[in-house]
Amino acid sequence: MTTAVQEKVGVQITPLTELTGSRIDGIDLRAPVDESTKELLNDTLVERCCLVFPNQNLTPDEYIEAVRIFAEPVEQNYSLYHLEGYPLINKVSNEQLGPEGKRVYHSSYWHTDHTNREAPPNYTVLHAIKMPDQGGETGVLNTRAAYEALPEAVKKKIDKLQTFNVQKGSAARLASLKQVMDKDWKQFEKPMPHPLVRTHPISGKKAVYFHRGKVENMTGMTPQESQDLIDELDVLLEKPEFIYKHAWSIGDVLIWDNRQALHRAYPNFDLEQHRLLHRIITEGSKPF
Repeated sequence: MTTAVQEKVGVQITPLTELTGSRIDGIDLRAPVDESTKELLNDTLVERCCLVFPNQNLTPDEYIEAVRIFAEPVEQNYSLYHLEGYPLINKVSNEQLGPEGKRVYHSSYWHTDHTNREAPPNYTVLHAIKMPDQGGETGVLNTRAAYEALPEAVKKKIDKLQTFNVQKGSAARLASLKQVMDKDWKQFEKPMPHPLVRTHPISGKKAVYFHRGKVENMTGMTPQESQDLIDELDVLLEKPEFIYKHAWSIGDVLIWDNRQALHRAYPNFDLEQHRLLHRIITEGSKPF
């Protein structure tokens, strides 16, 4: 294990698309980094929405410590999927069976994480442990850039709307297929309101913000009408110029800013092959 403090000299930052994502080379996440490098990485994450650190073969303890470069890790909703001995790490795996007892594609729709919390996570982090031979990419959609490109009439329509978030929306057409423990349901019985368009506390810029599977309804709308609006927004937001699609290699670490990005997994791999990532979410702040 490397122990020397790494300085930002030698850190290479390469844009992955014009608007979204940067690759970070010259950083070993097993080692501490100095304060100026932390500042550089955090500033780049806010500007680019997501960062990729290739070739980071981390133990669970090293992984948790690395995430602290950005924010403090916190426990996740789905307690059934905690990594044994590590409640701050969840397993994201196609071996987690769906309602019919078969392997399924998880999280294959655009969403942000844990919107049924008062202070949803600022960041979500994935570490690739096992990957299928082909496919299984993760997409990150820059909803700050996508919002800026929306027609003014659409901005006016959605700017003041709130979403009301539960564990699973009653009219949700796309939602998590994971099993949920009773305690996971009970702590989120009361719908949690959040702005459909939130303001980033650092940049001050607006971004579209929702988890369609957790939206029960929006301001003045029925659950069905709310899902209809999300369908419309999906069409407007899902443009190639706003998306970074990450093709995984074992050891990769991908982090994105939930306050201005949606994400999804692509259901394009052989379900008989194991796709396993370790996920950490961080502390967050109340959206405004």
